[in-house]
Amino acid sequence: MTSIQPVADVPSRAGPMGLLVRHAGLKPVKQLWLALYAGNPGFTPYQEYHYCRVVERYFVFSTRQRHRNVVYEYRDPTGAGVILFPLHLRTSKQGTVAYLWGEFSQAGCLDFIYKADLRPETFREAFALLARALGKVKFVFSRVSGCSRLNELIRTGLAPEQYSFATESCVHIDLATSFDQYYQDLSRHVRQNLRTSVNRMKKENLEFEVRTRTDAPLGMGLLRELFRIYWQRLAEKQIRFHFTRFLPYYLRMLSNPSIVALNKLPNVFSSIIYIDRAIAGFCAGFTSRDGTIILPFLAIDSRFARFSPGGILLTETLRNLMDAGHPGYFDLSRGDETYKSAYGGIEYLNFSYKINLNGIDCG
Repeated sequence: MTSIQPVADVPSRAGPMGLLVRHAGLKPVKQLWLALYAGNPGFTPYQEYHYCRVVERYFVFSTRQRHRNVVYEYRDPTGAGVILFPLHLRTSKQGTVAYLWGEFSQAGCLDFIYKADLRPETFREAFALLARALGKVKFVFSRVSGCSRLNELIRTGLAPEQYSFATESCVHIDLATSFDQYYQDLSRHVRQNLRTSVNRMKKENLEFEVRTRTDAPLGMGLLRELFRIYWQRLAEKQIRFHFTRFLPYYLRMLSNPSIVALNKLPNVFSSIIYIDRAIAGFCAGFTSRDGTIILPFLAIDSRFARFSPGGILLTETLRNLMDAGHPGYFDLSRGDETYKSAYGGIEYLNFSYKINLNGIDCG
């Protein structure tokens, strides 16, 4: 098994202004991580220390894919840590590719951990030291939120020929409105579909209920029920599982850090639709410090497809949140599927970067 050398506080490279230090995993930098996270309001739940610890502990198949984890800290001339570079590395004969921490989880937004007022020139020096420490390396950074300062740090701290970027559509719904206003803003066609769904259940003497919970982790028994539906739905859509398709559901869960986090972390959001007391669908994710809810998971049990429970789940969840005065956004995360805009979603962008300090073919 590939492992990081168990040595903390190892000076790796020194620059004219600061020092780069390699650490053995996340534990040695916990206090610095917590302080930097607390001081930077732009971070999402996917940069929270305990989520990233789940990634470290439960991405159990990373060594089979020749991945290893490293954490570097950049200290300024006063000795204060101002940037943490947690990375997943994949090494081959062609060299090393470095990914942002969480790349192989279903995290919606990825980032480094740094001071909110970090200067681009400080980032430039720290990043150059990082590249020298890693040797022949290319950086592939996906899912950088459009709201992240990392975009500015890359674009002003690096030369244009050193990086290229692409965009990816994401969608969120503003919770800062009343449900009545939200519902009236939906198209006539969507409102009619919702009425049809309810009427079909009434004709079959079925009742439905949507249970929405915030800041409440999910028990393992309930998780197993939900993710049987989730993986069945992926199979129906013929979405690739890679080698995890051969694993029982329980082991698939333990190989997916984002699912494990739904059981381990306190800031878990979930909303489940029950039809005739059976689970017909769910959405689940994490609550940000500003109240925004980010959803990496949403699935419907196809046995209830004739009732179109997805629309009911979404609108009744929004009703529950809006009626409770929940702040922020309801973030449907990556992808611009038609249903997201139909239910009031607004597009925003994530960015992906390819970086090579020796120059990159931006084509």
